[in-house]
Amino acid sequence: MSPGRGVRAYEDSLDLALFEAAFCFHCHEIRMHGPAVPPALATQFFDAEAPRARALLELFRASAARGGRAGW
Repeated sequence: MSPGRGVRAYEDSLDLALFEAAFCFHCHEIRMHGPAVPPALATQFFDAEAPRARALLELFRASAARGGRAGW
């Protein structure tokens, strides 16, 4: 399954994204890429049922309901 929710972090003074983190709440995986991400940290796993993960998912859903991008 492909990650469908994500965030991008930008340098304050630039429009260049430092990294992107794509979350898959089905496979419990985070895929990260960008100039600030070491290769060893490109794929990480998380507990998608943890309270903080559920809160993040609700933020993603609320953003999509307000017209934000639901995915990439």
